[in-house]
Amino acid sequence: VGAMVSTKKLNLASRSLLLSSSNSEYFSRVFYIMTLGTDREYRQLGLATALIQQCIQQVREDRSCGALYLHVLIENTSAIRFYERLGFWRVQLIPNYYTINEQKRDCYLYARYFHGNTGHLTVYIVLSAYLNAIW
Repeated sequence: VGAMVSTKKLNLASRSLLLSSSNSEYFSRVFYIMTLGTDREYRQLGLATALIQQCIQQVREDRSCGALYLHVLIENTSAIRFYERLGFWRVQLIPNYYTINEQKRDCYLYARYFHGNTGHLTVYIVLSAYLNAIW
C-alpha cells in the first residue's frame, strides 16, 4: 500500500532528509510506501519487486515527486537487502517508531531519489557506500 503525499504534510525533519535543500522548491510530492509484504509461499517470485517497480514508474512519470520512501524494522535484514538492491538509501535510524505486541521497535527510514533530488546524500555518503561495496 502506498500513496503520493504532499511535501507540505511532511514534518520539517522528514522534508530536510528527503528533499535536498538546493532544489526542494521543485518538488511538491513524495511517494510513501506504507506497507509491503509477501506471504512466505509466494516469496522469491518477483511479486514485491513488481510492486516496487510500479511505484518507481509512478514517481518517474511525475516530475513533481522527488522521492520514494518507506520505513523498515532494523531486524528485517531480508527487506533491507531487498530495498538496497532496488536502489534505496538508508537515511536514518528512528528509535521506537513501531509498537508491536506492546514493545517499541526501531526502524530505518529508506529513500530512493528522483528527478535530480539528492535528499540526504552527500559526496561522503555516496563514496563511503561505494567503497564499502567494493571492499
